[in-house]
Amino acid sequence: MLGSKKSEIGAKKERMLALDEQREKAQARLTEIDQRLEQAGLPVSSRELLQISETFARHREIELELRDIDSALKVLDSLEDLEQRRQEVLDRMSEQGGVAVPKDDALSGPESVAEAEERLEEFRRELGEKEKTLSELNRQKTSLVEDVRHLGKIEKDGERLKERETGIRQRLAVLATARELLCRIDGRHEGGEIEKLAEAVARHAGRLTSGRYRQVRIDSDGGILLQARGGQWQPLSCFGRATVDTVGIAVRMALIDTFFHGRSVPLLLDEPLVNLDHKRINETLKELEKMAASHQVILFSHQESLLKKAAKSGWNLITLNGKDGKQSSPDDERSKDDEQQLHLL
Repeated sequence: MLGSKKSEIGAKKERMLALDEQREKAQARLTEIDQRLEQAGLPVSSRELLQISETFARHREIELELRDIDSALKVLDSLEDLEQRRQEVLDRMSEQGGVAVPKDDALSGPESVAEAEERLEEFRRELGEKEKTLSELNRQKTSLVEDVRHLGKIEKDGERLKERETGIRQRLAVLATARELLCRIDGRHEGGEIEKLAEAVARHAGRLTSGRYRQVRIDSDGGILLQARGGQWQPLSCFGRATVDTVGIAVRMALIDTFFHGRSVPLLLDEPLVNLDHKRINETLKELEKMAASHQVILFSHQESLLKKAAKSGWNLITLNGKDGKQSSPDDERSKDDEQQLHLL
């Protein structure tokens, strides 16, 4: 009997050591999770960690209690078995000593059958509550595991959001600069600047059209008027597509001359020559090369003929699709920056 008790004590000590080891591993895991959550920028207070730790400790206690209860239920005999054993003992006593055997008496003792059933029902209620608590703890554990599993995705999402934030800030800066420039242009409408702009547009339009359109007006709404044959002034919408594109280039060049004189403002043109005839293309390229001496000119185009012209003239070529054309080396580009700033993309 003593040896059995010692064995039982030794087994309990081993279980305690195993539980301590599991607790240390769980604590180390919680520390690791805490560090990863902090790296991800998620707030985890010491109070929350303490609550989680206490919850897990309570979970372990309930689990041990449930195991003990389950073991006890397996060991205890049912009422029918106890009654049968009682009857066997009474029969044996009757045979040996002549003791009268009660036939229909209920099991006597400090605990009646009703009391035992009441205690059993109370035990079942407690067991149900503990099962609910255990289920809630398991749910919390699963939730924590899922959070840790998605930690990598959360970190990647955070990096993508930071990149988007950087891009949005850059776009806001560009829009703010554009708004400032537009406000400056709009504020000069009443100071005679519109007349200067119209003269600059007429000057550039005359060069681009070989002198055909040398007179330009700008109405109060900012619309462009050209003097057609017969001396009549007509809006730009009454002219052909080639004339509209040519005057559009002239307006951009005139804006730089009028409002940004002395400042290096780039001129960006997207497929401006696609509707022009050969003569106007040559005149336009001459004017752009002149402007490239003082301003950076960036021209987007898919025209093969323009690509050959750019390569022959020594422009800085940048092929966006990486298939055709060539790209100057950095040394060549730096050597040409002071002389030529015309880029073909």
